[in-house]
Parts: sequence; structure tokens; C-alpha cells
Amino acid sequence: MGSRGQLDERYSKIISAEVPEAFSIQEWTLRLDPARFAMVFGPGTNRDEIAACLQDAASFLAETRYALAEAHAHWIWHTEMTERSDPIAASFWSQFYLDDAILRIYSTAEAVAAFADLYLQTRSLKRPLTKKERRELRGESRFIGLSNLLQAVGSTGDLQTQITTVGTDPNWRFMTDYRNKWTHEQRPRLKGLGLSYQRRNRWEQDKEDIGGNTWTLGIGGGDPPDLTVDEFFEKTDSAYVLLRGVVEECCREMEHELSVRERRFPERLEPVIDAHSEPPRVLGKRIIPQQIDSSIRD
Repeated sequence: MGSRGQLDERYSKIISAEVPEAFSIQEWTLRLDPARFAMVFGPGTNRDEIAACLQDAASFLAETRYALAEAHAHWIWHTEMTERSDPIAASFWSQFYLDDAILRIYSTAEAVAAFADLYLQTRSLKRPLTKKERRELRGESRFIGLSNLLQAVGSTGDLQTQITTVGTDPNWRFMTDYRNKWTHEQRPRLKGLGLSYQRRNRWEQDKEDIGGNTWTLGIGGGDPPDLTVDEFFEKTDSAYVLLRGVVEECCREMEHELSVRERRFPERLEPVIDAHSEPPRVLGKRIIPQQIDSSIRD
């Protein structure tokens, strides 16, 4: 038995409004195939590697969207669609899929950072940095480090602006912090899942006791949660929408580069034939540059 039933079209539209689809972006990157960039730009460039980074980012983004949609669907199902509302099940399944989404958002951002490092040639952007700037550039992730760098050097452009906007957004910082705490410390505790305990010493010293010999121990009740389900949804959805815009901009930049290159350097493929075999066989294909139309400009 599945963890939820089928939602009607009305709820599907509500979910799509909260978390826009990402399949169209994934389809877009299929037209920006690394092999196509390798063919058009030729050897000695990194455009095929950059296109592969973009393909990864788009795939991870689509997976993120699926996880977010499932989180919303499970919440709706267990709070509105069943005969008896089950808020604990709703909270459990929402957290299950939101946790998954956060890991995939993080992976998407790291793929975007790999793309941008190559595409923007960030090494050439660097100027002598202060100790404070170098410390900040390490960031909590490669993506945030890139955002910090672009801010520090004052880099401008649509893609750079979007990256710095996301990297400094409070909801994005929440997402990164949540992922890092879950991975390296303790996962933030969600309200609505019963008792939960912070990893700490349960005995507390009485601050009013000058001698420091009085200790208290609270029994029962657990510790206060770190966030509510509503907060979790709002922050994670927002982080996804922001990053979706960055991936779209990456696609636009690459599509423009490819279009300009194909207009200025039209090329065609010719088969390479092994004439000594019987019968002759095709060994592969080679790129034959055509005459460049000098009237075409960027």
C-alpha cells in the first residue's frame, strides 16, 4: 500500500503553483548536448565540459521538483483527503520528501557552481583579497563560496547577479544550514512529530547558586522543535524557485553562445571512410569548417 492516494487536478494545480515544473528545463538542456558543443567549438575548449555540468544541474533540479511535489501531495493527502486527518503522518512524509529535496537542491547548486566556475572563468576574476574576504569565500558550500567571490570582485551580468542573489538569500542560507547540520551535526527537529531531544547534557546548573553545587534535571516533555512544517515548506520551496531561475539563466547563456558560434563558424560532418576494407566501412566523422560569413557578428 502506498503512502498516499491519487490527488485530483485541483490539488495538482495548487502544487504546480507552489513549485513550478522543471521538466521543460531538462528538455532544454537535451538540446544543449555536450557532444554538440564539442563538435561546434572543436578541441581546445571546455564548452563540452560546461554543457555536461549544466545537464547534471538540470537533472538534479528535476529530481528536486519531484521530491517537493511529493512533500506537498503527502501533506494534502493526510490532512485533507483522508476520512480522518493524520497530522503526524502528514508531518512525517512531508519531512521525508523535504529532506530529500534539500539534498538534491544542494547537489543542483554545486553543479551550477561547477558550471559557473568554468563558464565565468572565475580564476581570472580574482584580485588580491583581504584575509576576511578569503575566509568568507570558503563559505558553507561551493555555490556560496562562488556567490561570495562574485560579490567581492564586483562581477556583473545576469548570471552573476542571479548567483549572488541566491547565495545571500535567507531561505537559501537556511537550506544550506539545514543540510550541513543534518549531515555533520543533528538534523533540525520538526514540530508535529512527537517528542524530540536535542543532543545535549540533560543536567543544567542552577545559575543562581553561587557555589555551583545545585543542578536540575527536567523529566519529560522533550526539547522545543527547531521549525514548523509551514516554515519548512516555505523556505525549501523558495530555495528551489530561486535556483530554478539560475539554471534557466545558465541555459539561456549557453544557447546564445551556441547560436552565435554556429552562425559565425558553420560546420558540417563528413564520414571518414576506410577505403582499404572490403566492403568500405565508416570509421567515424570529422568536422569540416565552412567559409565564414564575415558579415555575421555577435
